[in-house]
Amino acid sequence: MDNRQKIVKKEGASRSKSAKMAKGRAAGETEFAQNLGRAHFRQIKKQNTNIIIINYFKKEWFYMKERKYSDQINIDNEQKLRALVAELPRFCREYFIGIEPSTSSRTRIAYAYDLGVFFHYLHENNAAMEKMEIVDFPIDILEQITPMDIEEYLQYLKFYHHNGKEYTNDERGQMRKLACLRSFYNYFFRKEIIE
Repeated sequence: MDNRQKIVKKEGASRSKSAKMAKGRAAGETEFAQNLGRAHFRQIKKQNTNIIIINYFKKEWFYMKERKYSDQINIDNEQKLRALVAELPRFCREYFIGIEPSTSSRTRIAYAYDLGVFFHYLHENNAAMEKMEIVDFPIDILEQITPMDIEEYLQYLKFYHHNGKEYTNDERGQMRKLACLRSFYNYFFRKEIIE
């Protein structure tokens, strides 16, 4: 057998191998359609990284794009952040929009959680704030908070109850929450919203 015959034989082998792979993909797509559990999904076409499912009964197109793992994590983090920010005073939204370019999504989630603890503390321990809902707090409360209030807040962080759960913070946890408040105040101070 000369070299030319070997090359032809190898090409023939690779074609049959690719044909088997294509057949396996088609079987996988059929299995995917069966796993949907709906008889009205009849055809699945795979184009690049997109899967298009055609619904013949309703004549609708469902488009699902496969996402990278990191993209899905960012989407999940953004949803968590939105849920946490919705529980904070309305003026906090501006802060999170302002710090977005310079912080990661996980940092923003941690800051939203820490600010939620701070505003919950104010709501429980400040007579004027007790009467208001947290989302209705005005921005001028930031100027009314004294250094003594911050010291009392740090004492509160050592052990507190929230939503029926007990929480504790060691020195490192307290410093993280204090850093969040520092960033929060600095943002509004730089924007000249507070003095």
